[in-house]
Parts: sequence; structure tokens; C-alpha cells
Amino acid sequence: MRHGRLILEILLLSSFAVTAQLALVQPVVAQFDGGPNVPAGFTFSSGESMFLSFDIAGYKPEGEEDLKIKLAWECQAFDGAGIALTPMQKGDVKADLAPEDKKWRPRVRVEFELPQGMPIGAGEIRLSAVD
Repeated sequence: MRHGRLILEILLLSSFAVTAQLALVQPVVAQFDGGPNVPAGFTFSSGESMFLSFDIAGYKPEGEEDLKIKLAWECQAFDGAGIALTPMQKGDVKADLAPEDKKWRPRVRVEFELPQGMPIGAGEIRLSAVD
């Protein structure tokens, strides 16, 4: 039995509100949590874990003095044919910010468990966020 190998690329899909200038920046795809970005053309094997992290920039805090942010994000891994390899992962970021935190960006970390027997070939990770 051949084990599937997957080459992943980051595909940033914009499902942002029209007035928002959100950006998902500094994406890292790694073999282990907190690890370095895998090189271009790296392959993951079926059954392996894959770790993704990214920052969310361009959000608009609410409030004048008591700044608050509320963001929602989702991501999912797909094979080259567009078939989901992993369940959709969703989360939110809620934070109270001080005036000196204007340049702070929330960092999201996600672990994907790639399925046994996944198809061989290229794949993608689709990310989206809303403010």
C-alpha cells in the first residue's frame, strides 16, 4: 500500500467584510508545533500532523479608550481536487487592548491531522477571517 504524500501551498481566500482591510500574514506551515516553515516543495505523509500558524493584521478595534477586538477565523486543508482532507477548524479572537497595543497582532495556531490513505499530490490550505 502506497502512503499518500501531500505538497501544501497556502491559499489565502478573502471572505472579509468590504470595509475591513484584514490580512492573514506571516503564515507558517511546520512539521511540529512552533517549528520553522517547511521549505517549498516539502511533502507531508498520510497520517502525519501538520501545524499552521498565522497572524491577523488590519483589524479595527472598537471603542475610544477601552479598545476591544473580536475576530473570527476558519481554515481547512484540501487535496488537489478540492476535496476536504480535514474538518473545518474555526476559532475566534477576543481581546482588550491598551492604547500602546495598536501594532499588536493576534497569532493563530492550528494542528491538522492528515488522514491515512490520503491521495498523493499537491494540496492547499484555505484560510479566512472576519472582523
